[in-house]
Amino acid sequence: MDMSVEHTLYDWFRDIWLPAAGAILIPVAIAFFTWFFGAERAEERKEKNALRDNLNFLKSMTYGTIASFIGLRERVIYILNAQKKTYENTSADEKSKFFSLLYVKYVFNYVDISQYKNCTEYVPNFPLILGAIKSYITMVSARIEDRNNILKTLCTAKDFHPDCIVPKIAKAHFSGDLQLTEQFLVEIDATIDMLADLMQMIDDIGNIKKFKLVQLELSPAQKSVLNSIDKNVILKFI
Repeated sequence: MDMSVEHTLYDWFRDIWLPAAGAILIPVAIAFFTWFFGAERAEERKEKNALRDNLNFLKSMTYGTIASFIGLRERVIYILNAQKKTYENTSADEKSKFFSLLYVKYVFNYVDISQYKNCTEYVPNFPLILGAIKSYITMVSARIEDRNNILKTLCTAKDFHPDCIVPKIAKAHFSGDLQLTEQFLVEIDATIDMLADLMQMIDDIGNIKKFKLVQLELSPAQKSVLNSIDKNVILKFI
């Protein structure tokens, strides 16, 4: 074969075909990898935003539940202190507050535990913690419902004033519920304590992920309540 012809064909392949192919394939490759990694980043951003939104929601529900349970706790402590007196030495106001219905907001029930399975990367037992908190809230809810139902059977008046209850029945009910009230208070404290720990976990995860989570701070009075909770009593109960 004529070497000049072979050289000419090689030059044609090198100087014309390869650049032409490159001019087509390189932009296609760039476009493909740009799309591939762009889509991957978009999915990562989507997951990151979903986690941030879920944590913000959970933090709001936790904050609201803590505030509501602290209010309930104050009411139960008032009732407990009244019960430690004799019925005859209890003021009309104390009797009235004892024989009245209890209420608390259960906004934490809207929390869907399955939305936080990705949090196990940061707190391995995170879903278990949420489940335990929801269980305790359900337990407190059952206590309140049972208590309210009993009171409704004792008196038909809307304010459940002790004057509308037969004195002997009122006295027996007032004195007989002391131990139950003490146990109820421990359940409330255990729930508040777990919720406070959860608030810290949420903030810790937010710091790791560099999220700007919603700013929710407990008041000095609420923090004082948290500090007054005896964890040793809770540990004995649970």
